[in-house]
Amino acid sequence: MKKQKEHICLVKWRKRLDAAEKRGRFTEYEENLAGSWDVCAVGEGKQQLNKSIVTKAFIYDSEFLMNAPVDRKLLKLGVKFANYVDSWEFCDPQNCECGCKDDKVFKKNLKNARLTLDKIEKRLNELYVVV
Repeated sequence: MKKQKEHICLVKWRKRLDAAEKRGRFTEYEENLAGSWDVCAVGEGKQQLNKSIVTKAFIYDSEFLMNAPVDRKLLKLGVKFANYVDSWEFCDPQNCECGCKDDKVFKKNLKNARLTLDKIEKRLNELYVVV
């Protein structure tokens, strides 16, 4: 595993990805976290950056009781990230024929999750204005 430079806002998700790599899979808990705007990678970045910045990139969605991003690029990146983490959502683990349990598929999804995390952080930094 390659040592990564420190990132200002997505430390928890980077640690989760490292742990998943060691385990060889994501836990159900991590899959659930990735699917919620409040605690996914985008949500974590928002929480960390909101300590010192002002933004209009998020709105409160009363239907889903979550802070969903208004920014389309950030929205798409968040959905991609969640899909890489929870790629087995529609698969029946007992009768899997799609190959999702394959180690190669997990490694590909993990790699894509890391790349998407970098893009999320970059976009968050583009959107936020330090006050």
